[in-house]
Amino acid sequence: MDLIAQLGERLVPFEVKYQDAKLDLGKFKGLRLFLENHELEHGYIINRRWEDFGLLDVPSAKPGRERALLNSRILAIPAPLACYWLSA
Repeated sequence: MDLIAQLGERLVPFEVKYQDAKLDLGKFKGLRLFLENHELEHGYIINRRWEDFGLLDVPSAKPGRERALLNSRILAIPAPLACYWLSA
C-alpha cells in the first residue's frame, strides 16, 4: 500500500500501480489486509489502464479465507482521472 489518507476519523487506503497490465487482486495483499483488519468499506487502486476502471469485489487476504468476500470494495481508477479528482 502506498498511501493512507485520514479524513477526520476515516482512513482511506490507496495503492498505485502504474503498469500496462491487467489488474490482479492477488498482487494487492497489503491493501486487502488493511481493508480487512480495519473493517473499511473502500480502498482505491490508481492504475494506468482505462479498461480496469470500476469497482472490484475484495476477497480476504488471510490464509485459508481467500474465497471469502469482504464487505469492502476497491475502486480502480486510471491515473489521469485520479489526478483530476485529487486536484479538485
